[in-house]
This record gives sequence, structure tokens and C-alpha cells, in this order.
Amino acid sequence: MIFKKKSKNCIFAYSSDIEPIFGVFSLLNGEDLHQECSSIYGEKQVNDWKNHYHFLFETYEAVKNLYLYNIFDILLDVFDESFTLQGFYDHLMSIPDDIRLFRIADWSYYKISQEEIKQALHDDTALDLLYSKAQDRCPSYLGLSSFVRQNNRFIKEYFELAKDMNKPSLKGAIDNRSVEIESFEQKVTDALEKADPLTTSQNIMGKTFHNRGPYEFYYFVPSLLVPGKSFRLFYENGTKHNKQILVCSIREEEKSIKDTVSALKAFSDETRYQILKLLSKNGPMKGQDIVKELQLAPSTISHHMSELKESGLITEEPVKTSKYYGLSSNRVKEVIQAITDDLNI
Repeated sequence: MIFKKKSKNCIFAYSSDIEPIFGVFSLLNGEDLHQECSSIYGEKQVNDWKNHYHFLFETYEAVKNLYLYNIFDILLDVFDESFTLQGFYDHLMSIPDDIRLFRIADWSYYKISQEEIKQALHDDTALDLLYSKAQDRCPSYLGLSSFVRQNNRFIKEYFELAKDMNKPSLKGAIDNRSVEIESFEQKVTDALEKADPLTTSQNIMGKTFHNRGPYEFYYFVPSLLVPGKSFRLFYENGTKHNKQILVCSIREEEKSIKDTVSALKAFSDETRYQILKLLSKNGPMKGQDIVKELQLAPSTISHHMSELKESGLITEEPVKTSKYYGLSSNRVKEVIQAITDDLNI
């Protein structure tokens, strides 16, 4: 575990034990964001894992739209200089089933309470009600039932696969990226000399945060297998021992002409351009506030927000039962730079 204090409350941290946790998530999502796992382990090994851990993969496929990124939020409970893969697993399994289930999926979006989750663990009528509320994102009743009532097995297989991935081949891949890890550390160090940690975090992610702390500690964590470019973990405002963990990819992301054209198509619609201007001016906004500001039907705004998310031009930050949308300034800069480079401007 690399654990370096950059200031009183800012920490650069890296643990190779965190990589398999992200790697499993990448495999469960079909490596739709990067192909690092297949590159490291080979396609045959990846297929063997899918066949061996069929309960894990099939259950995840059924419930993946319940925003299972929330499982990473529990890293906030245990992430420090003593962090280990086994320690994270032990912590997860020590959490009562109803509380763990409530934390690792986005139930609040459907106004599903922890008490409803608790009842659904043993009561078929309660499970039926749970399904009726979440079926637009989880169309498989059996999949939801497996996730809820066999959650211990789901977590157990998740971490068994993570341990299988924690092989010398992964260590070798990480060692080969030592320059990128050091470069990220230097980037954070330089940025913190010019700005406070929250502003530094916003600049790295290219977005304005709705939840702004204050945080007692800020962790900056590089990763090879993290899904996407970056994500931020944080407790709600006012939480005791509050902290923020910013996880950032060290992969070189190559944008194709297709990606640039997709973004330009999103720009080309007048309503979507108005939404981008609004987010640039006001910062993060809820969907219903955008509806009020532009005086358009919610279905119209929802359609345009989906297009903007698909092209990466906006970001999304879930807060309880709401979602706050913001301008992805880094993506906008990438598109402008791509045009500049491609057309030799």
C-alpha cells in the first residue's frame, strides 16, 4: 500500500488490492469501458471465469441497472493505509444483510426503504412489492430474488473472483504502469499547490460537485482497472469522519472519430445546446429544475439528457432520491481538441 500525505488532509494512496475489485466489475459489465482484463489474463481465462462463476454473472446481468456502483461506496468505511481485499470482504460480510443490500444498490431512487428490503428477505409478498417498484430496471423476478435472498453468495463469488484475479500477471501489468502512477501523483501534487483539494478534485474530473463536504480527508487514488475515467466516493454532507475518495484511471484513452462525431451530433441540437449552456452557467442541476428553466415536457428533457450522457458531455451525481447533472468540461475540451487536431486548425 502506497500512502503519502500531500498536506494535512490530502493523501495520495494506491493499493494493488483495490484493482481486482474494479476488475470484477469490469468483467461483469462485459468490459464495455476497457479491455484491460482480457489483455492481462487472456480471453480464455476470462471465459473460464464466466463459466465457473455463472451465478455471479447471471445475477448481476439481471440487476445491473439498479446502479450497483454503490458497492464501491462501502470502500469509504475501510479505505486507509491498512486496506486489503480480505479486509474489505470481511467488512461487507459483517454488515447485516438488509443494511448491506440497501447500501449496494440504488433503492432510494424507487422510494424503497431499508425496512422493505428487510421484509423482502423472508416475505414473498414483500418481495413481490419490491419487484413491482423496481421492474422497469430489473425485468427478471428470479434475478431480483437471487440478488436479494442469496446476496451472501453474490458477495462471496464476487470476492472469490477478485482473489482469482489477484495474480502475478496483474502485478506485472501494474508494474508496467509505474510511470503512469507516478505521473498521476505528480499531477495531484502540482495541482494541490495551486488550489484547495475540492477544487483540485473538480478540475481532475472536469465537473462541478453538488455535494461539497466539508471533508476531513481527501484521498487521490490512481487505478488501472477502474471502470470509466474517474469516479468520486463521499459520505453525505455533515457525516462524522467525512472523507472523499477520488479514483482516476491511468489508462491512455483513445477517442475515435466516431466518438467525436457522436459528441458533435449532441451539440448540434438547439435544446441540448441550451441544456449545456444552462449547466455551464448554474452548475449541477436536478432534471426537474432543467424542465422548469427551459419550460419543456419532462419526457423531452429526459430524451435529451440521455443523448448528452451517451456522448459523455454531461455528468450525473446521485443524491438520495435525486440526480444532479453537470457539464463534463473535460469531455468538451477533448472534443474541441479533437477538432483542432483533425482539421489542423
